[in-house]
Amino acid sequence: MFSNRDLDILRTNATDSFDAYMDTFTADSVLHDIYMNIIDSNEEGTRALGYVFALLSAHRDVIRLVWETAQGEWVYATRMASETEFHEDEDGADQ
Repeated sequence: MFSNRDLDILRTNATDSFDAYMDTFTADSVLHDIYMNIIDSNEEGTRALGYVFALLSAHRDVIRLVWETAQGEWVYATRMASETEFHEDEDGADQ
């Protein structure tokens, strides 16, 4: 049902989307450091960063859904491929 190439593509999609999701936490951490450095001295910068935090949060929600979907597709395909291999042995009998 799923070739090794298909499984590799699905795995890569799941891995890449997970990495993109985790990158949002790195960005959040860097922005938080900047925010903490300017909170008392730059009102405009603080407001701007508040807006950026909101955008990052919305982006993270979208990326999380992309990752969960890609992960689910890969897991499903891997299970289907495993079940197919399990039921096909050399003499054609179920194992």
